[in-house]
Amino acid sequence: MPPKTSSSRPDRSKSTKGMEKERLKVLDKIYWVRSVAAALAGLTSGILYEGMPQPHTTIAVLLTFYGLSLMGSMLMDKQGLAGRMKVYLHGIGIYVILWFMMMSLYLTLLHFLVG
Repeated sequence: MPPKTSSSRPDRSKSTKGMEKERLKVLDKIYWVRSVAAALAGLTSGILYEGMPQPHTTIAVLLTFYGLSLMGSMLMDKQGLAGRMKVYLHGIGIYVILWFMMMSLYLTLLHFLVG
């Protein structure tokens, strides 16, 4: 038998590299969808908190926008390249931090500019 050389496998490595690039593109899109959803959720939470300052309202907005971003992420990953748990959890840290930051920034600037 002839020894296996590195030239006998380039097709498989190219296909896995291509799939890895596609997976990373999907994860990048999911990350940015979560970032935009967090910014919108933070602004919405700030506006609603100004009207009725109850914490359950802001938490409901946080979870609603996360659900919407989750549905958008699942639509982006139709082929299942990223994996189910990765779609659920990818970008959740930036989502919570950016939501809180946008809500706090809105309320701070509102009180600074108005009163």
